[in-house]
Amino acid sequence: MKKLFLFSLLSIFVLSLNAQKGKDNAAFEGAITYSVTTEGEFDANTKAQLPTEVVWTFKGPKTSMLMKTGFGNITILANAESKEQVVLYDMMGQKMAIKSTKEETEKSLSEIPDAKVTETTETKKILNYNCKKVQISDDKSSMDVYVTDEIQVPNANWNTQYKNVKGLMLEYSQKGSPDSDAKMIFTAKEVKKGKVKDSVFDIPTDYKQMSMSEFKQMFGGGEE
Repeated sequence: MKKLFLFSLLSIFVLSLNAQKGKDNAAFEGAITYSVTTEGEFDANTKAQLPTEVVWTFKGPKTSMLMKTGFGNITILANAESKEQVVLYDMMGQKMAIKSTKEETEKSLSEIPDAKVTETTETKKILNYNCKKVQISDDKSSMDVYVTDEIQVPNANWNTQYKNVKGLMLEYSQKGSPDSDAKMIFTAKEVKKGKVKDSVFDIPTDYKQMSMSEFKQMFGGGEE
């Protein structure tokens, strides 16, 4: 009877390990690199400005999203706790850091329409991670997103148009414009775990810093 009890305990332990296999409950620290492909027709000028690669770096509540384009790089530094963001432009010889306060960030996010999120039973593997297909739809269109819960990043999508999607996106798409059928498809091609330096989320010293309102005034805008 005692042997049977010990065998049962061991079986439960092994089953528990198997159930958790592949799912890392610790918060992910590292970088994910996405390739970018297109579907549909983009005009030549727009296509030249599209990102060719995206690198998304995570550490605690901080993220850095680097978008490489033919004209230069755009990096979005964000903090899910403070709700502050900085957009770094390194393009055509100009380096600018546009800072958004918590209030400005929340206002921008509130202007993103709430899309309907529909979970499906369809799955596929991306870089050996199990992903579930989620459909994002609004009045005009729908998009497919593949998310995984095997990479733990709390509130990964909080500052994107996919803010209502739970899980980390390893494949997603984005339309070129609201009225166009052309779209970009972002697919993870590398997941690199490891310690990330805090300096990754700092504003480089050679960037000209300005507020969002100053940036708008520079380009003929201003306070709304």
